[in-house]
Amino acid sequence: MHAYRDAIRRSVGAYVVYPGTKHEVLYEYRELLPGLGAFALRPSHSGAPYGTDALGRFLNDVMDHVSLQVSQHERSRYWLRQAYSGSTTTDAAAPAADFLSAPPADTLVLLGFVRDEAHWRWIESTHRYNLRAGDRRGAVELGNKELACELIVLSCPALRKTAITRVVSKPEIHTREEMAKLDYPDPKGSYFCFAIEFLADPEWSELLSSPLIERIRVEHSDTTGMPVVITWQELAVRVGRTSPRRPT
Repeated sequence: MHAYRDAIRRSVGAYVVYPGTKHEVLYEYRELLPGLGAFALRPSHSGAPYGTDALGRFLNDVMDHVSLQVSQHERSRYWLRQAYSGSTTTDAAAPAADFLSAPPADTLVLLGFVRDEAHWRWIESTHRYNLRAGDRRGAVELGNKELACELIVLSCPALRKTAITRVVSKPEIHTREEMAKLDYPDPKGSYFCFAIEFLADPEWSELLSSPLIERIRVEHSDTTGMPVVITWQELAVRVGRTSPRRPT
């Protein structure tokens, strides 16, 4: 029954009807589907086939299950459609990133701009990264996806430096005066600040050069230094297609 279920596209269950006495339904996880099973169905002396009640209850249960919006099965079908929709990206020869906690396509990355050496030193010393708040040009607002990223790739074109960091706390908003107390160089308003940790990955740090990050930024925004959000998959595909392929 495994072979039947796995061979028929989009099948989530395979069940056999046989002239026996035992009914059995096996769950692959914790819900009715996906699963396997066997149902006994054989003639009886009374005229009503033995096993029809159990088979009927099962079919009704299946109908109830597939109409249930909050099931794990419904969730898995949604993500399966998402995973296999769109164009393929498997031709990108990018290395694995051991620091990811979710698949690349589900990991949001902020391409963070670093102005100069003073700004870079402040980020390194405080383990914070800041985004403009308020109504200034380039500012972000609450609810923007820039504030929901798991990773930040720092890029400083002036120093031709990059770094990969992980966000370790929710963003906090700081006023100009608070930023001055944190020794931020030349604060000009309010900022959202992330607490970050630097990730040591020599291979990816070399691949994610500042010129590459800035080229990607320009493709998404016409404002210099604008924070840009992409997925790690988009980043990995770009890296894989611009770097030499490894021997297989």
